[in-house]
Amino acid sequence: MAANFSWTPEGKNFLNQAESLNNSQKVPIFALFNSEFMQKHTNFLSFESMLETSNFKIDSAEDFMDISEFEWEHFIKKSTSFSSWEEMKKIAAVEWTKNHLGLS
Repeated sequence: MAANFSWTPEGKNFLNQAESLNNSQKVPIFALFNSEFMQKHTNFLSFESMLETSNFKIDSAEDFMDISEFEWEHFIKKSTSFSSWEEMKKIAAVEWTKNHLGLS
């Protein structure tokens, strides 16, 4: 016997949002590390304020990419609740995805 099933509007919306994530996406760094995320996991109000406090000279994306990995890791460990930059990025991606799908 076949079950009779139909999606609610909310379910259809969720499926559409999930489908939009099916392909790789590039999320802007300030969207990933939004104010809510930063205030929840760091002592900073924003990603921009964290960069300013870091004492690294960052005027462009290239400047950010040129920071010593060792020094950046040390700063992240000292200034956030994360044990590494990689962990911070992963948690931010999970939280961004949950928000994007309306799961938080």
